[in-house]
Amino acid sequence: MFSCISPVILYWLVTTTVILFSTVIMQQNGIPERAQQSVWLNAFGSLVAIPVIWKLFPKKYLTVRLGRSQKKLRYLLLVILGGSSAIFLNMLLSYVRLSELLPFPGNLVDYDSVARVQYSVSWLEGILIYGLIMPFAEELLFRGVVFTRMKTYWKSIVAIPASALLFGFYHGNLEQALYGFCMGCIMAYFFWLSNDLLEAMILHAAANCIVFTITLNKSVEMHFNQPLNCVIFVTISIATWYCLSKTEIS
Repeated sequence: MFSCISPVILYWLVTTTVILFSTVIMQQNGIPERAQQSVWLNAFGSLVAIPVIWKLFPKKYLTVRLGRSQKKLRYLLLVILGGSSAIFLNMLLSYVRLSELLPFPGNLVDYDSVARVQYSVSWLEGILIYGLIMPFAEELLFRGVVFTRMKTYWKSIVAIPASALLFGFYHGNLEQALYGFCMGCIMAYFFWLSNDLLEAMILHAAANCIVFTITLNKSVEMHFNQPLNCVIFVTISIATWYCLSKTEIS
């Protein structure tokens, strides 16, 4: 069982070491700490960790088994599913307001301080970091390594939520943990269904890019954050999931 958790510990050690080492160098050179730099340091730490996690990843899960036209359709549907599911879950969590409901320490519940750092970057920087670097690194780790190892101990019906739970709590606060758990279940399910890690990466990247684009601008976010839109996006998610279930994987 430790073999399922050890890659996450390794990833954390590598990224934390890189961030601490980089921070010391910046301080020695008189570079002031800013939120934007913190985001880039996290991304840089993940980039350094990718080759380490890559060595643990079973390469057979990069096999794509669909024809070209089927791939394009399936990947498009995955983009729609990732985006609509992420929007719906973000709306739902904004209505629930966990920080007011749960008697936990603020740093375990409050997402606002995390959001201030995450949204300190420009749109283009955010797409590069949250839409490319982080989805590749996190899917390689949590689905490509952790989930595939969990499958050797448990049935998939247990391994999917177990890996998603670990993925959620790695994010450090309860709001992101719940969001990460739900999205993690979706990404692990489609990875299990297709044995193609690229599907999970596409879902993750689409979710991050679309949510970051919408929530970066508060007026746009307020326009989207309506009860009717919540119903619309969950309907789109269900319909897209159904269409994906009809896309045969040979």
